[in-house]
Amino acid sequence: MFVASPYYALCMILGTGVSTLTGKILALNDDAYANGLYGFNGALVGIGLGLFHFGGDSDFFMMP
Repeated sequence: MFVASPYYALCMILGTGVSTLTGKILALNDDAYANGLYGFNGALVGIGLGLFHFGGDSDFFMMP
């Protein structure tokens, strides 16, 4: 992912971090957390947000 597009890699890392921290803060199911469910879904959401952000890499911080 980092070689193909650093932009999507950044979106994936941000999505994974936010979803993992949200799962921990809300004290959700520990088994799902241990299996990586929150991190995987967060990565998919992060890539999806990056994909459907109809702008270039330079416009990342101007996302509506």
